[in-house]
Amino acid sequence: MSEQDPTITTNENSSTSTEKGDIRVLLVYLFLFYLSFGIINPVNVELFEKINSAIIDPINPTHQKATTKHSTSLYGFLFALPGVIFFFVSPITGNLSDRFGRKRFLTLFAALYATIYGIYFVLCRFVTTTSHSSNFEIVIRNNALYLYIFAKILQGFCLDVIPMVNSYIADHADKKDLTFYFSYVLAIMGLSTAIGPVMSGTIYKQFGLNYVFGTIFCISIFTTWFILFFLKENEKGNMSQNITDTSKKDSKPFLSEIGAPFKSLFMIVTQADAILKSLIISKFISAFISVGFFCIITQFTRLKFEYGPQENGFLLTLVGITAVLSNSILAKPIAYLSGSESNNLIIAGIANGLLFLSCVLIRNGDYFYYGMSFFLIGAKEDPLRSSMISKVFDPNQQGILNGCLGSITTLGRILAPVIFSFLLDVFTTSNSLPNIVDAPFIAMTVAQFVGVAFIFRAKLLMNENKTE
Repeated sequence: MSEQDPTITTNENSSTSTEKGDIRVLLVYLFLFYLSFGIINPVNVELFEKINSAIIDPINPTHQKATTKHSTSLYGFLFALPGVIFFFVSPITGNLSDRFGRKRFLTLFAALYATIYGIYFVLCRFVTTTSHSSNFEIVIRNNALYLYIFAKILQGFCLDVIPMVNSYIADHADKKDLTFYFSYVLAIMGLSTAIGPVMSGTIYKQFGLNYVFGTIFCISIFTTWFILFFLKENEKGNMSQNITDTSKKDSKPFLSEIGAPFKSLFMIVTQADAILKSLIISKFISAFISVGFFCIITQFTRLKFEYGPQENGFLLTLVGITAVLSNSILAKPIAYLSGSESNNLIIAGIANGLLFLSCVLIRNGDYFYYGMSFFLIGAKEDPLRSSMISKVFDPNQQGILNGCLGSITTLGRILAPVIFSFLLDVFTTSNSLPNIVDAPFIAMTVAQFVGVAFIFRAKLLMNENKTE
C-alpha cells in the first residue's frame, strides 16, 4: 500500500486556504458595494424631488421657472429602468465572464457605480445651492433630470453584481460549501444595508445632504480600488483565456457571440429538465415577491399603522439584522435541524409565507415587529435555492446560468413595483372597491406558497431520480 505524497497534501491545503482568502476578499468588496446602497436609500427620493424643482431661468437666475411636478409614475419608471437594461445585459456579461474571468466585470461594475455616485454628488451640489452666478451651474440644474436618467441607464449595466459574485464563488468553492458561502453573501448584504441607513441619517443630521452623497462617492472609489488590487482572478477565468482552440473561437462572428447568451436563456427555459424548471419558476416568484415587499412595506405600514420614518427605519434595520443572523450564526443549526438542503429550502419558503401572512393578520402596530421573526428562517431561501440550482446545472457554465437567472428574476423585479403599488392604490383609494389595505400582502402570501409548491415538486423529482 503506497503512502500519500505529503507534498500533494500541502499543495491541496495551500490551494484551499488561498481560495478561502479570495472569497473573503470578495465578501469585503460586497460589503463595501452594498454599504453605498444602504446609505443612499433614505435620501434618493429627496434628491429626485430637488431635481424636479431645480430648473432656473437663464435670463433671471434668481427666478425659478414654474414647472410641472414630475409624477410618481415617472419615479416608478426610473426605478424600473435599470432592471429593463439589466434584463438584456445580464446574459451577455455572464457569458463573457465565463471566457474572460469574473474580476474584470466586478471591477467594471464598481467603476460604473463610482461614476453614477459621482453624478449624484454633482447633481446634489448644484440643485441644493442657493447661488446662481455661474452659467455652467444653470446648465447643470436645467439638465439635472437628464443626467439623473443617464445615471439610471448606467446602473442597468452593472446590476449583475450578485450573479457574478455567485459565479466567482461557484468557481472557487467545493459544492458542499456553496450554501455556506451563498448564505454569507446574503448576510453581508443585510449587514451593509442595515448599517447604511444609520450612517446616512447621522451624516445628514450633522452635515447635510451634500456630505451624504460625498461619502457615497468616496466609498465607491475606494471599493473600485480595493477590488482592482486585492481580488485575484479565479483559476477558471484564467484558464478560459488560455484555451488553445483559438481558430474555432476566432471563427465565430461577433454577433453570434453576443447572441449566444440569449440562445442559452431560451434553452434553459424551454429545454431544462423538470427539476431545473421548477427551481427557476420558484426563483422568479421569489424575486417578484421580495422586490414587491421592499417597495411597498413602508407605504403599507404608514397606511395601516400610521408608522413614521423612525418606525419604518427601525423596521428595515430589523429586517437587515434578521437576514444577517439567519445567514451566519443560525445557518448551521437550522441546516442541521432541517436534515437536508431541500427540506431547509422548503422550511425557509414556508417561513416567508407566514411572514407575509402575519402582515395581513396583525392589526396592532406595536406587535407588527414580531412578525419579522419569521425572516430568521426565511432569509435563507434565496441562497439555498441558488445552491440547489448550481448543483443541478453544468458546473462549467455557471456564469451563463447565473446571467440567465439574473435576466429571469429581473422580470419579476420590473413587474413587482407596478403590480403591488397598483393593488395598494386601488384597494385604498377606489370608491367602488372595498378598502383592503392588506391586498398586496394577501397576493404575496398566495404567490409565496405557490413558489413553495414548485420547490416541493423539485424535491420529489430529485428523490425519484435517486431511486431509479
